[in-house]
Amino acid sequence: MARLHTMTRSPISNLQSLWILGAASLALYAATFVLPFPLWRWVDRAPALSWAELAHYRPAAGVGLALAWVALFGLYWQAVLVAQAQLWSAVRAPVITWTVLSGLLLAVGAYPGGAIDIYTYVAHTRLFLAGLNPFLVPPDTAAATANLAPFLGEWHALTSPYGPLWELLALGAGWLGRGGLWQEVVAFKLWNLAALLALLAPLSAALRTRVPRYQAAGCVLVAWNPLLLVEVAANGHNDSWMLLAFTGAIWAWAGRRWWALLPLLVAGAAMKWVPAIVAPLFLGDQLRVPRGRRVLPLGVLLATGVLLASLLPFWTAAGDLRRWAISSESERVGFSWQALFLLAADWIRPGRGVPPSLFELTRLAGYSLFGLAFLYSGRRLAQHRWSLPVAGFWVLVTYLSLGAPAFRPWYTLWVLPPAALAIEGRLSQRAAGLTLGTALATVLYGFAWPWLGAHAALWLHLVGVPLSLGGAWLPDRIIAAARGRANFPANDLFGEPPADSV
Repeated sequence: MARLHTMTRSPISNLQSLWILGAASLALYAATFVLPFPLWRWVDRAPALSWAELAHYRPAAGVGLALAWVALFGLYWQAVLVAQAQLWSAVRAPVITWTVLSGLLLAVGAYPGGAIDIYTYVAHTRLFLAGLNPFLVPPDTAAATANLAPFLGEWHALTSPYGPLWELLALGAGWLGRGGLWQEVVAFKLWNLAALLALLAPLSAALRTRVPRYQAAGCVLVAWNPLLLVEVAANGHNDSWMLLAFTGAIWAWAGRRWWALLPLLVAGAAMKWVPAIVAPLFLGDQLRVPRGRRVLPLGVLLATGVLLASLLPFWTAAGDLRRWAISSESERVGFSWQALFLLAADWIRPGRGVPPSLFELTRLAGYSLFGLAFLYSGRRLAQHRWSLPVAGFWVLVTYLSLGAPAFRPWYTLWVLPPAALAIEGRLSQRAAGLTLGTALATVLYGFAWPWLGAHAALWLHLVGVPLSLGGAWLPDRIIAAARGRANFPANDLFGEPPADSV
C-alpha cells in the first residue's frame, strides 16, 4: 500500500480550538439571524415575510448577510480541519455542545425568513389532530387552519406535498406545541433539530466502520454545516428526519446490516422521496453479496410494513390520493438550469409566453441527462472505481444540477451524509463549496430582486444557478487548493468493503 501523506495541519490545532470556534459561530448566528430577525416579534404576523423583506431589501443588509455566511463557513471549515487530527471520543463534547446550543438559539430565537414550510407543517398537523386528512383537505377549507391561510402562500389551497411517515412524525411536534402559533413553530423547530442531533449516532457509527481515522471530521462536516443548522433550526425544515433515515441506511450499508437497509431507505422515501434516487445503488451493492441476497426477502417484508404503517392512517380510497400535492411537484420549476432556459426563451420571445411543449421538452431533457449520469455512476460503482458514498454523492449532485426542474437551498443538504463517508477524498470540499454557494445564492435571490427591473428573474438565474451548484463542480486544481486535503492511495477510497458478517 502506498504511504499516506500527512494532511496539512490547521494553525489552530488543539482541542480547545473547537470550543473557541463553536463559541464564535454561536455569536455569529445570534448577530446574523436572531438579533435582526427575532422570532417573538414576527412569528404571528401575516403574511410570512422573508429576511430580505424584513430588512427592506437594503443593500447593506444583503452584503452583511453574505459576509456572515462566508464567515460562518470559514469557521466551519476550520473546525473540520481541526477535527481531522482528533479522535471522535476527544471532540464529541464540544461538537455536540455547540451543535445543541447553536440549534437551540436558532430554533427559539430566529424567525424562519428563509421559507414558509414550517407554517405548512403546523397547518397539516392541526388538520390531522382535528380528524381531517391533510392529503385530502387543503388548509383554507377547514376551521382548524383557516387563520393560517395568510402564512401559507400558494400552499393555503393545496394538500400536503410530504410523505405519510412525516405527517405521522409531525404529530409529536403538534402535541408538544399545543397552545398557540409561537409554541407550534418552536415545537416543530425543536422536533426537527432533535432529528439532526439523532443522526449523529448512525453517522459516527458508519464512519467508525468505514473510515475510523476521520470519524470526528465527518461528524463535524455534517453537524456544523451552517446551511444545515440554519435550514433545520431557524427555518425548521423537516429534511432532518429524512436525512436521519438516509444516514441510517448508510449505517446499515457500512456495517453490512442488510436486513435494515431497504426498510430505512423506504422510511426516508416515505417522508421525502430523496432516498429513492440512490436506492438502486444501495440495492445493487446488497445483491452483490451472498448474505445480502439471502436476507433481501426479510428487508422487503420489513420495508412493506413500514410503508403500510405510514399509509394506512391516511388511506380512504385510491382515487382520493390523486389529490396528494406531491403529484404536482414535478410541475414546479424555478432556480434551476431548466428555469433559466425557459426564462431565456421568454426573453427571446417577449410577450408570447413559453409554450407548454417547451416546458415538457426541457423537463424530458433534464431527466434524460440525469438518467445518463446515473448509469455512469452505477457503472463506475460496479467496476469498483467509485465507492458507494462517492457514487451516491454524484447521483444526488447530478440530479440537483441536471434533473430537478425546481431547486431549493435545503436540497443541497442531501449530499452531506455521503460526503462525510468519502471525506478522505475531495467530496468534503465539494460539499462545503456547494452549500456555501447555495447560501450565497439565497442572499442574491432575496435582496437583488427589486433592484434589477425588467427581466430580473432571468438575470438572477444567470448568476444564481451557477452560484448555487458550481461548488460541487469546481476543477480539481481548485478543490485541491483547499487546506487539509490528504493524498490517498486509490485503494483507500475505492477499496473493497469489509468482509460480510455472518
